[in-house]
Amino acid sequence: MTYSWPDHFQPAVVREAYRSNSLLSSYCIAVEAWRRGLRVTFKDPRLARFEIHDGARGIDFNFSRPSTLTADDAVRLTHDKYATTEALRAAEVACPLSIPFESAQSSFAQVAEAADQVGYPVVIKPRRGSRGRGVLAGIADEEELRTGYQWLTEEFQVREFVLEKHFEGGDHRVYVVGDEAVAVGVKVPAHVVGDGRHTIDELIDQKNQDRSSNPYLGQAPIARDYEVDSYIGWQGYTYDSVLQAGVHLRLRGKANASAGGDFHDQTEVLPDHIKEAAVRSVAAIDGVVTAGVDILYDPAKPHGEDYVVIELNDRPHIGLNMYPTHGTGRDIPAAIVDAHFPDSRRLEVAGLQTLSINLEATTAPLRNRTAEEVVVRRLPEDGLPVRRTFLINELNKLTGNQRNRLMAASRNTEVSGALNEQHGVMVLGGTEAALETFCERVSAITQCSVTEDSDYWDGPMELGFVLRR
Repeated sequence: MTYSWPDHFQPAVVREAYRSNSLLSSYCIAVEAWRRGLRVTFKDPRLARFEIHDGARGIDFNFSRPSTLTADDAVRLTHDKYATTEALRAAEVACPLSIPFESAQSSFAQVAEAADQVGYPVVIKPRRGSRGRGVLAGIADEEELRTGYQWLTEEFQVREFVLEKHFEGGDHRVYVVGDEAVAVGVKVPAHVVGDGRHTIDELIDQKNQDRSSNPYLGQAPIARDYEVDSYIGWQGYTYDSVLQAGVHLRLRGKANASAGGDFHDQTEVLPDHIKEAAVRSVAAIDGVVTAGVDILYDPAKPHGEDYVVIELNDRPHIGLNMYPTHGTGRDIPAAIVDAHFPDSRRLEVAGLQTLSINLEATTAPLRNRTAEEVVVRRLPEDGLPVRRTFLINELNKLTGNQRNRLMAASRNTEVSGALNEQHGVMVLGGTEAALETFCERVSAITQCSVTEDSDYWDGPMELGFVLRR
């Protein structure tokens, strides 16, 4: 597969935020604002809360959600799949027929009767939840429904769930900011492709290894669970089966990337009336200004009957549309900051796309509870114009006093970068004069010679100075 990801958010630049997809969303938005000279304030070490301020107006974010602009009632509504469907239907947005149940008050016979009325195939899923957890799609008959119902209510222990008419179509995520659909992609269910040599179990391991290099999908490997077990068995295989070369084996009914699926960008492909339906879906929920809208679309069906909106996420993971497995990743952070701070622009400095915030060092006071919030130091107007690597020759283990003096020297000279103490390698950024002065001070503090190792460092560069052991 071929793909490209946003130039300003390549994997090496966002690596500090790999720990979770929510953190990745926050970090990318914060870095985008910081690169525009906006003030960024972190209020939580996981970046669950942060503020962007332009000097006149500030907006608080809860991960990707602009919480200052999002009503609490709207959040509660979008977390209820049945209530969301009813609100969208009232706004004349096409949605699947949906029936709510409570497991403690409903028997399987009642659920089966509803499925007969709706007509197979059907979907059952938790009334509240995210990332496709607990969703069982494409249930073909009562026997499958009984098995799925027992798993959902007994093993998954869901108290409230929804039964829906299954709509056959590609599962699309449309990212809406204000009145614009800024990115579109289709979710491809978890699968493996046979090569005639490896078992299904081995192919899953290989697929997960490939996914690990993706900033977003690396957090969502294919898990071996009830649904995957069932899909393999329904198709007449076991984990030890060797698939013939080219055989495509689907592993899940739902297509969520968070459940091991792939994602193909289709921003330039999806018809305008489907994008417009996504925008109308967001407008239908008063108090929501940005959201990820999940739409099932089948181009073979007649116009107007070719889609249904199945879910609306008011705090979506932006990495899904940024890092597809096929196609062009979209610069969602730029779209978000453009929408809320339209007068801001990225600073015109060389190498801006490799400049980022040192997350570990910046959030340390929050983790240690020595600060309630941390204002990120603003990016210098010249953006660290000179960047090089240096070697400290025959460096011995640094003393505490030497480390303190090196940190003081970096502050006084306004040099950023990092020193790997074990190898004596420094990556430095700043002005030509600042780097020269700092290297002289490093030599004096360590009693070692400092030599230049490269004319230019084109890798990631963070503001501030870090000593790494």
